[in-house]
Amino acid sequence: MTQIIRVFLSTFMILIFLSGTTGCFHYASLPPMVKTDNKGSLLITKARIFDGNADHPIQENMDVLVTDGQISRIAPHPLGVKADTEINAEGMLIMPGLIDFHTHVGGTDAPPWRKTFYPPERTLSAFLAFGVTSIVDLGGIAGQLQGLHEELESGEITGPRLAYAGPQVTVAESHPGPLIEETVNWPVSSLVKHLMIEEIDENTDFAEMAQNRIEEGASLVKIMIDRIPLDTPSMPPELAKRTVEAAHKAGLPVAAHIGTSKDLETALNAGVDLFAHSVNSSQLSTASLERLKSSGTPVISTMRIFQNVAMVSEGKNPVTAADATVMDSGAFEAFKESAEVSPSMQEYGENIARHTNDRLDGCIKMREADIPILIGTDTPLLGASAGASTHEEIFLLVERCGYSPAKTLAMATSQPGAILGNWLNLRGLGTISEGAPADLLIIAGDPTTDIGDLTKIDQIISRGNLIEPAIPAQD
Repeated sequence: MTQIIRVFLSTFMILIFLSGTTGCFHYASLPPMVKTDNKGSLLITKARIFDGNADHPIQENMDVLVTDGQISRIAPHPLGVKADTEINAEGMLIMPGLIDFHTHVGGTDAPPWRKTFYPPERTLSAFLAFGVTSIVDLGGIAGQLQGLHEELESGEITGPRLAYAGPQVTVAESHPGPLIEETVNWPVSSLVKHLMIEEIDENTDFAEMAQNRIEEGASLVKIMIDRIPLDTPSMPPELAKRTVEAAHKAGLPVAAHIGTSKDLETALNAGVDLFAHSVNSSQLSTASLERLKSSGTPVISTMRIFQNVAMVSEGKNPVTAADATVMDSGAFEAFKESAEVSPSMQEYGENIARHTNDRLDGCIKMREADIPILIGTDTPLLGASAGASTHEEIFLLVERCGYSPAKTLAMATSQPGAILGNWLNLRGLGTISEGAPADLLIIAGDPTTDIGDLTKIDQIISRGNLIEPAIPAQD
């Protein structure tokens, strides 16, 4: 069966189920938030440059030439060349486009008590409208993601570069199955679970599972070790290890979803390459921190989403003004209502709230230990909207965890770019260097010294094309 047929059947089956469950779902047919303005070669003049490396000084009065989707020349002004379009960036700063290393394109920022879903093209465009030029989807429908990747690369739709894991590997009755059931009514939940997760046990053919990911175009495998809700099973260490070994044999890295320090230890013992979250529902123990440091394994931050989970469990509205510019109006208004979640999910949220200080303390400890951190948001999810939440994640790491603005921007550009560029075969991704992909932001300010200036995006350039965002004004 071809990829196109698989995508069509997946979408068709979902629509059939939705049509038979009126009143349970809301489909927000919102338009894309960006469009491409392709004007050929581009010359940016008199700019200041942050090249993505926090240790490099800002380059002053520089010209950047973009041709054929790449940065072809960087030199002091005047470069002395002509281009189809010229942008005078005097007084402004050029930096690499942002990279969000934990997203779910098929997800929703709506609360579970108002089940609202968006076209994936809307979600992709929302990331790009906020300057996020590359994303990693850490769990979704393989056929849909492969189709979206092809459409993005061909220019059929406009959005960030996309790498993905496909279905999440878990055990029976474990995360994310219960969360899908919470968010999506039966019988649609059964279909979504079939498409989005792969349950393993001791009889699983792990080599076949890894080969399926390769055929689906995945860049990595994701395993679920956490317990959500708290009374569900965690992946046994032996199954985690067998999954990682099979993935590595097939040439695929593995990301682990964790909650506690114990989960982190299980993942490290299994040999994972990446953590989809930092420790979020326990203290980060000294022993775990030391093991994490010695392993050199990068951690995706996702501080904001756990903040939202805690706020909702406490009856607070987590939606920011920036989130609201992306969200469906009905979903936005629903967050003003009393939360309606199952007792088990309420218990999970209260547990996350109890560990708020532990998460902040763990974030500070990782900063002090120089653990490699990548910016990621787990969005869209629970009031955290695509793109807007990437900015919020960056702000939290500066304001609450004590990272410098320049270091945090490197965690959103060159550091994830080195990994993602290897997966996508894009040398220099996340940097401003000759030969690198032309994914750039022109900022009317300097977020390397004042992180709030990140909101002052004057121009977005993706794949060498100027992007015109359509973001409503924030109240």
